[in-house]
Amino acid sequence: MQEFTKYLRENNISPNSYLALYKLTQIVQEKDHINMQLELHKLELNGFIELNSEKVYQLTAKGILTLNGGLKCFKTTKKTKYNLDVFKTNIEKYNSYFPKGRREGMSEGYRSNPKDLLQRFIWFFENYKEYSWEDVFNATEAYIKSKNEDYTYLQFSKYFIKKADKAGTITSSLAEVCYTISQGNDVSLENEGYKYWGNDI
Repeated sequence: MQEFTKYLRENNISPNSYLALYKLTQIVQEKDHINMQLELHKLELNGFIELNSEKVYQLTAKGILTLNGGLKCFKTTKKTKYNLDVFKTNIEKYNSYFPKGRREGMSEGYRSNPKDLLQRFIWFFENYKEYSWEDVFNATEAYIKSKNEDYTYLQFSKYFIKKADKAGTITSSLAEVCYTISQGNDVSLENEGYKYWGNDI
């Protein structure tokens, strides 16, 4: 605990703010024992989090490094090390599966900003440790091919990994497709006139 306290001091973040930072990465939100609104405001002011285009808080690169550094202080917590160079290379490969350009009437392209994908993939691998980058590539390729070059309802690359609805419920179409393939249920139903590769929207 002393090591963790020292770490918080060195990184200018309070225990409550660190707890709020950690809670942002969790799918299931436990009851708040801190003033989340206050702590989120402080985290934003200090550059640990930011609002995305959906007005939902997400961790910045600074926030991700601070969160992971704090977790390493606990000897009983399984250490998770991320090689950012490997992530960068694999994110570029992942993004390349998606078509260039953008949907008509939309300002965003199908291929999302790699910086946004980084924090989403860290979230993905934290919550779905059973899947590898190879699983990600296979699932993404299958999802894209299932559209038969009709990208009307194709998810943007960032939303395929992780998406929150208006109620704040977080889902992952990527995880759904990975699971579908792992269970051997990825058979195309072409004779029935449709295919299923997770959520389209």
